[in-house]
Amino acid sequence: MLTLDRTELLITHRCTLKCKLCGNYSPLYVPAPEWSFEQLADYLDLYFEVVDKVQKLTLSGGEPLMHPQLEILITYLQKYRNRIGLLELITNGTLVPKAVLLDAMQAFGNVKVIIDNYGPQLSTQVSQAESAFASHGIFYETRKYFGKDAYYSGWLDMTDLADKHRTPADDAAVYASCIFSQHFQRCIIADGRIYICAVGRRLNELGVLKTNHDYLDLTDDKLTIRDKQKILQSFFERDSFESCHYCNGFCMDRPRYVPAEQLEKPLANDTSEKP
Repeated sequence: MLTLDRTELLITHRCTLKCKLCGNYSPLYVPAPEWSFEQLADYLDLYFEVVDKVQKLTLSGGEPLMHPQLEILITYLQKYRNRIGLLELITNGTLVPKAVLLDAMQAFGNVKVIIDNYGPQLSTQVSQAESAFASHGIFYETRKYFGKDAYYSGWLDMTDLADKHRTPADDAAVYASCIFSQHFQRCIIADGRIYICAVGRRLNELGVLKTNHDYLDLTDDKLTIRDKQKILQSFFERDSFESCHYCNGFCMDRPRYVPAEQLEKPLANDTSEKP
């Protein structure tokens, strides 16, 4: 049986904010790609052919509340209700959820919402969102990401993707201290591919990676279900990934920066075509 601790499903890069250090690089996509319900349902079906259970499935963006079919997606996930320990959604406190979405979340049952509060100038709808979730009995946690006591003391800068010229042993040491190491079994689904992290996906899009060993293509019909399971299981048995060679690591001892610093305008990116 293949059980994962956490998987993140990227559903949209559209967002109400343009954060300079966005962990999913959303401001780099102009126009911002968004995956339809039909695409996401296909990815989930393929995922649950490979994975027996996931302790936490996180819907992320961008800002997931901007997805026009979010309530349909959550209703569809009822199909896998007994294989999902917790359904999580991360929002930035700029939008209030619609009643139809609240109903879908309430019907699913075991849902947790993370509201990231970036301060009154950015996250203008925090109290309204809290009230909406509370009115439907939906558990939420608000993380304070501003001021001197910001959550985890701020954000990490994952934008430096230059060759670090490290040895394989040094790459392994960085990966061992990274939260995306085998001890956490975290991964992200984007474009029907499972990556160990958003950095791996970004490097692959940029054409930096020389192999395809940093992801599992769920849509590859040349692979059997058992093949896909072996590839995914191998992710959590490795010392490092090729992408680690270009990354500073998502490590607790790295410098922290002001969260949600806004760009004056989005950065164009020629990999931004809608999937």
